[in-house]
Amino acid sequence: MLQHPHHAKVTPKFCKQYARVGDVINKALLEYKEDVINGSFPDARHSPYKISKTDADVFSNELQRLGLDKAASAVSEAVQKMDTTKSIGEGNQAK
Repeated sequence: MLQHPHHAKVTPKFCKQYARVGDVINKALLEYKEDVINGSFPDARHSPYKISKTDADVFSNELQRLGLDKAASAVSEAVQKMDTTKSIGEGNQAK
């Protein structure tokens, strides 16, 4: 659980614990972390923000100019993923 060991020592005895919300929060954070690591979050379904391919290319080029090649690659991958998700979504709408 995400509780500082000192917390139990300083909680007054007259306080009542109504729920173990720390356990719920910990579980949610672990699920979030896993989704981010495996790439299922965030994706196009979770973001209202769109960037044109032209703007993404300009951004990627600027990152490369600054020596941030890994970040530039991540931008390119994200744009490709966005295009793939978009085309899959458009294919489902046609059915």
